[in-house]
Amino acid sequence: MPFQSDPGVPADELEVHPEMMRRFGWVALLAWGAAEPAAQETPAPIGKKIEGRQMLRDLRGNRRSLSDIKDVEAIVVAFLGANCPISNLYVGRDDERLGAVRPRKGEFEMKPIAIAFLLPLAAHAQDPQKTYDLKFRWKPTVGHKLEHGETRVHTTKVLVKNGEEVLNEVNQRQERALSAAVEILKVENEKAAESTWTFSKAERLEEGKLVPYGFQGKTVRVTRKPDGGYEFIYGDDSKPAEADLAALQETVWSDDRKDRPAAEELLAPKTPVKVGESWQPGVKEVVQAMMSHLSESIDLAKSTVVFTLKSVENRGGIEFGRIQGTLDLLFAKMGPMSLDKPVPLKLVVTIDACLDRTVPDGTVLMKFEMKGTSPVTANGVALTVDIDMNGQFVKVRKTAKKE
Repeated sequence: MPFQSDPGVPADELEVHPEMMRRFGWVALLAWGAAEPAAQETPAPIGKKIEGRQMLRDLRGNRRSLSDIKDVEAIVVAFLGANCPISNLYVGRDDERLGAVRPRKGEFEMKPIAIAFLLPLAAHAQDPQKTYDLKFRWKPTVGHKLEHGETRVHTTKVLVKNGEEVLNEVNQRQERALSAAVEILKVENEKAAESTWTFSKAERLEEGKLVPYGFQGKTVRVTRKPDGGYEFIYGDDSKPAEADLAALQETVWSDDRKDRPAAEELLAPKTPVKVGESWQPGVKEVVQAMMSHLSESIDLAKSTVVFTLKSVENRGGIEFGRIQGTLDLLFAKMGPMSLDKPVPLKLVVTIDACLDRTVPDGTVLMKFEMKGTSPVTANGVALTVDIDMNGQFVKVRKTAKKE
């Protein structure tokens, strides 16, 4: 995307330094969303001064200027991959990579290295002593509009063998992609009690083909019931088909119920934490909230859950944080079969979200893998089960632009 020039700033205010380009050219990692195709232009030579007050838009649509960054010896502008929500999760790690960059003896002197991502990432220094009271649940407000998108991919391969003979085989791949415009209509107890979801995309993989859900292209009115469940009604007062209800239930907010806290509440630390500090939510409570149907299959005593606040940044006056969690779960059962040698499942969660949850904007990436072989005994027969499962879930939410 070409620079957009504004008058009033001397042309020599900014300069592309040849030495910077040579030493930091490898940092071309971060891209602006909403970038338009650039016109055919002659590439600018290294060392050419940038004309005027140059502006670029970051992936959130904010206008950023290099001339706003002053009193530094070097500026590293990194590019990452345009509208990819998965790629965007990795930008927070670049300050860790670049923090190790130091001039060697005899090279040009750099004082501070300003990592200007032109996406509001590492442009603000972090106070190592400051603590943050993390909240994982967004506090909705009536009339708030947001864009919701998510994708899920899940692959399962299971073999049950008697010696070399395969007695049973499961080989499945599940995919799902949803996009919706959401509007909050009613709020009770800091939770969305009523909202509308207009699905522009709602597809799943079925027998190797992507097929639409019944609610694709429709608006669904969602009402939270007293027991914590949800009621789903189309605009014509008809109800979604039974096959669509499970997907809707998984998509809309959290599976809140009176008999247990929501997963977001269980994952948050009990006390404020510093950047780099970790905490350990209760394994039993987290498993029951996130995967209650598997709680009897997991050896809770040998499983762990650890979360860490990796970084904090200020975006437009709002503090956002990158939080990473690792769930190491040990499965002692697979369905009705007890595993003589428990099989581990690792689930890694990366959250980029507003720390005080005053806005819903953020991204969640979950990746899991379960792989192993275990002897089992069924009806007195010694068998072997091979398990190879992996999956990924991405959820992106952002406040809709005002019309």
